Amino acid sequence: MRQLAPQFKADMRLRPEGKKGSLVWSPERYREYVLDRGETWERMALTKARFVAGNPALGETIREIIESFVYGRRFGREQIEEMNAIRARMENEIGRETDATWDLKVGRGGIVDVEFLVEYRQIQENVRIPSTVVAMKRVGLNLMEEYEFLRDVESMLRLWSPLANARIEEKDREALGLMLHLKDFAAQYRHITESVRRMFENCSGGL
Repeated sequence: MRQLAPQFKADMRLRPEGKKGSLVWSPERYREYVLDRGETWERMALTKARFVAGNPALGETIREIIESFVYGRRFGREQIEEMNAIRARMENEIGRETDATWDLKVGRGGIVDVEFLVEYRQIQENVRIPSTVVAMKRVGLNLMEEYEFLRDVESMLRLWSPLANARIEEKDREALGLMLHLKDFAAQYRHITESVRRMFENCSGGL
């Protein structure tokens, strides 16, 4: 895969059954896996699944399998608690934010908060759309301004930082503010991320 598409990073650990799982599955085996052993995080992630290339008939078969797994069953309290636990773990173990370092993606009120909210509402309302922006509009989540701001920050951060990661260091905030035409980048960022987190907690019952 690296030779065919070196610009894309594929985390093979996220395949069914993790590191011990096969790289290639038959449709029948995949159906058995998702319906019998598929987890909450997989249901959420697969709201983004879409056919890109290859055999259209096979793609349609896989789409039907995925949709039968993802949709048709609303999240109950157990699944919501699992979602909150996953989100908290990402924030604590990957984000590890401090006053000097923020994480745009997995930090408090970051991009993942928005994506989790949209995926959750899609499952609850049976909205089968892989686009976060389109799905957000369909489920009526009033977070478009916040999401666009976070994505704008991401774009500027990639231009500014040679590492192209999601970390926002204190020393870089003034430059990001200039790039985004903001007088006080830190204040605006905190305002936006707190707004996103409040929405997440209101919809999910809190972390």
